[in-house]
Amino acid sequence: MTNPQEKRSFFRINSEIVIDFHNVDAYTMQHSSAESQFPDNARSLNLAQELKRLDREASTHMAAIAELSRPLADCLAVLSKKVDLVAQQHFADQSNHQHLIPSQANLSEGGLAFSSQKPLYKGSHLALQLKFLSDFSSIACFATVIRCDSAEPSISERHSESYKIACKFQGLSDTKQEIVGKHIMRAQLAAKRAH
Repeated sequence: MTNPQEKRSFFRINSEIVIDFHNVDAYTMQHSSAESQFPDNARSLNLAQELKRLDREASTHMAAIAELSRPLADCLAVLSKKVDLVAQQHFADQSNHQHLIPSQANLSEGGLAFSSQKPLYKGSHLALQLKFLSDFSSIACFATVIRCDSAEPSISERHSESYKIACKFQGLSDTKQEIVGKHIMRAQLAAKRAH
């Protein structure tokens, strides 16, 4: 059982995220990749992960290059930004093509809380696909439902019951944690600028 201190060990933000999910069994969660659960977007999800992994790999060399040649390091940083912009445009075009609708969610590096039109049993497992609109990055991951409560439906949802789902990420890789962490940091900065 999670203690209250552990539940709050991650900084949480409210953010608009495109969320796609479905139930999976424990065997699937332990023996397959989350990306394979979203075959229509598997190539883009894998591309996003690989780009982030290459960024992390390159960052270990950038400091050494900067010591040898500041202009070369600056040039490489510009090229990296150009690749990022092309990738962001690709993901933005894909999101627009799929007509995805963002949801209000509460996010931390440990998990996610969001609204659902259907109840999800505590202890059940989910395959999640999260698209962050701040930079159109996305991840696929597994999570376990830790809470499901009836929620007051919004005005547009008065005709149907709504549920507040809280889930804990399972086996999030360093790369995926970094993507979530960067989104949280950007949301924090945006909130500070808005005040």
